Amino acid sequence: EEWIGIAVHNGDPMADADYDSWMADQISGYPSGLVNRVEDINPSSAGLEAAFEEEFQKFGVAGIEVMPLINEDDEVEIRIEFGFAVDHDDDVRVAVVLVEDGLTGSGQEWAQANYYSGGGSGALSGAGVDWHTAGSYVSGLTFNDVAREQITDVEGDDDIIGAPFDEGDIERAVMDKFDWNDDFDKENTRVVVMLIDDDSDEIINAAESHLKDLVLLEVNGVTYYIIDGDTFQLWDDDYLVPTGIAAPSNSVDVKVYPNPSNGLINVTLTEEAEVLLIDMMGKVVARANYVGNANGVQFNADYLSAGVY
Repeated sequence: EEWIGIAVHNGDPMADADYDSWMADQISGYPSGLVNRVEDINPSSAGLEAAFEEEFQKFGVAGIEVMPLINEDDEVEIRIEFGFAVDHDDDVRVAVVLVEDGLTGSGQEWAQANYYSGGGSGALSGAGVDWHTAGSYVSGLTFNDVAREQITDVEGDDDIIGAPFDEGDIERAVMDKFDWNDDFDKENTRVVVMLIDDDSDEIINAAESHLKDLVLLEVNGVTYYIIDGDTFQLWDDDYLVPTGIAAPSNSVDVKVYPNPSNGLINVTLTEEAEVLLIDMMGKVVARANYVGNANGVQFNADYLSAGVY
């Protein structure tokens, strides 16, 4: 829940050429580790965990929701939503990569070079192996978090969302569709999205999701998205919301204040309407009917968790 791993392989059937080439400029040699793409760390040292603890305390700037949809024709469309918690003027890039769990194979090409054999590079235990006492190559392992394919440039693309961002802004991106690679196991593959500072090249925040099955259903001229069995409608070509929630028409003047709020939320409208308060996952957390009275609608936000709604 707190850590997203991406294992970049070298010299075996799991190597991704683009990621491997990029990593060569970041580290002194395999095996090494980066935390948020900062600092070259020996995985056998306590420094890797310490670096994680330090990075984990940093503010993430924006919450990220990832919705990778795969339809009946095995076409994948990745939808991403960024909810900014603070003003942010610096340019950012967005990197998207597929990672897969449960990879294993037989044959010498799957054997892992063991640079910790004999202890010359330090002691290391993990994956059921005492690498210090094991041979120069270790076979029979199952590998998780393996970087399989870049959906963007490894360093991220700078044209997906653009700064500056204001506190409370929600930025949405829909990646170009692509055909699923049958070499990857759908059930064991995740989509990882990284928000990267354009100046420091450091990962600001990240999120991941498994693939979600998509079925499109047309009813009375309305297209419904059936996602893992739940039904959504599409707003403004980019915003999926649960069925039954409709966007206000252009003629309705809606005001929400104060924004942000840590207490009461006031909503005023120019027409009678049902008003819903929705979290970043599309869950309705409060609702009320506006019947044309002068006071509008008021929600008590004291009980809500901090976040973007």
